[in-house]
Parts: sequence; C-alpha cells; structure tokens
Amino acid sequence: NLTLKPSSGPSAVVVGVGLSTKLAKSTNRMPGWYTDEKGLRTWGFHGDDGCLYGYPDVYNKPFHDHLCFGYNDVIGCAWDTEEGTIQYTKNGELLGKVPPTTPLASAPG
Repeated sequence: NLTLKPSSGPSAVVVGVGLSTKLAKSTNRMPGWYTDEKGLRTWGFHGDDGCLYGYPDVYNKPFHDHLCFGYNDVIGCAWDTEEGTIQYTKNGELLGKVPPTTPLASAPG
C-alpha cells in the first residue's frame, strides 16, 4: 500500500503504482508505459487520469470511470498468484482485477 502525503515540493504530483516482470532500473517512466527487449514488462494504475496501463496490451484504459487518486488516498497493488491477476485498491476498497497477458513470477528476496 502507498499513502500519498503533501510535501513542500511541487503542487502537481503524478503517481503510478504497479508491478513489473523484473526489477525496473529506470524511475523516469511511469509503470505500464514500457517494455524492453530483455523481457521487462510493467503494468500500472495512474493517479492523474485514473487509467490502467500495461504496454502494449492495455494502454490508457479508464479504470472505474477514470477514478483518480491523490493526497491522503491509500492505494494498494497486489499480485494474486492463484488467479494470476493484478488487483488494485483505493482506501481499502477493491477496485478490480486485471489479468496480465505475460505471466508474472515470484522473486524471493
């Protein structure tokens, strides 16, 4: 879960939460916007437009009528290994499940 709190920085903050098939080394792109030739795939739920992203399968798909999130919201993202879905929550409420087209694998750490 991620809780967004105001800071003394810029007033417009854009946050995306999601998962990837392996460790993403770049932090200058939002989750769900990219893939690479080495098998990296990402999926994300973006707070600024309330859309799901999962390049190239799901791009700019409205999630619950563009349900945006921002300060003081608690956003959750989980991988259900039994169903093979990614689940998103907002303030404890399940928003929905997304089946990625590329299988995810657990990575013990």
